[in-house]
Amino acid sequence: MGKLGEVKEHLKKGKLAILVDDADTQTSYLMGLAETVTGQHVNLMAKIGKGLVYVCLNNRKAKQLDLPLMTGKMNPSKNFAISIDHHTTTTGISAFERAITIKAVANEDSKPEDFRRPGHVFPLVYSDYGMLDYMGVVEASADLAKISSSFSDTTYLCEILNKEGGIAADQDVAEISHEFGIPSINITEVFKSLYKDPICTIDGQVIHGQKLGSKLGFPTANLELSTPSDSLRNGVYGVIVNWCGSSYFGVMNAGVKPTIKNNLKKTYEIHLLDFYNDIYGEKINVEVKFFIREEKKFNSLNQLVQQIETDIQTAKHRFELQQTVKIG
Repeated sequence: MGKLGEVKEHLKKGKLAILVDDADTQTSYLMGLAETVTGQHVNLMAKIGKGLVYVCLNNRKAKQLDLPLMTGKMNPSKNFAISIDHHTTTTGISAFERAITIKAVANEDSKPEDFRRPGHVFPLVYSDYGMLDYMGVVEASADLAKISSSFSDTTYLCEILNKEGGIAADQDVAEISHEFGIPSINITEVFKSLYKDPICTIDGQVIHGQKLGSKLGFPTANLELSTPSDSLRNGVYGVIVNWCGSSYFGVMNAGVKPTIKNNLKKTYEIHLLDFYNDIYGEKINVEVKFFIREEKKFNSLNQLVQQIETDIQTAKHRFELQQTVKIG
């Protein structure tokens, strides 16, 4: 059984696992499924993890419980909602009462009035698309829950700190994993295992466009789809383009280009990385691999250029993590 299989089995049995954010923060977390949480689990988590205890829920559940994201400096990670306690708890601080709150969040029948605000459990809200939207530990925990849980993708987490209160080093995490028999997995391993298949594939012919991409320094292949497709929401994606027996990495914008006026028709434009061939009139196949961001309107073309550069670096990083290749 591989690492993913071992972690999946532990979670299905109501046990804890360790998630290591090797993609960004290099922080490790203890994780469990909210539907199987107990006071003993939270107590152990707080004892050996020492960090905050979070409950991770998707956008739909956050709206159901009226848990909007906090704004400004109070929310540096962009996905914090206001802390909560279940209304049946007293102080809400004990491990057993925090377990009650966490389990109630996973309950499909829970309502906003079932929770007091603020409280002692900290909600983190993730996109319904999980790691296809963002490669983070919260999203990884959600994707693991989907393949391990009987009914809920709500999870709970706790950072693992060292004895001095700093971020635990790899050796510290390995010792905890060994001592308590808790399997560990990197979130990039979760991503590679779960997202071998693309979100979807589209076919089309490269046609001439407005050539704005070339003027901005990012030439694009404008795609006229062979078959109309509305399966993709407007936004920017990491894609693999297959042409003439070879595959190329790229960044695709699917949408109406709101920064450019008078463009009401949805278009599909692909900037291919490290690609210099002329493919006008050619038919290509596009594997849409992951989501990068929603389409948005920028105040200037300069802001658009800066965002495109960021999108390209994001795509390269994600492809390198997913496929163990160096791009560029």
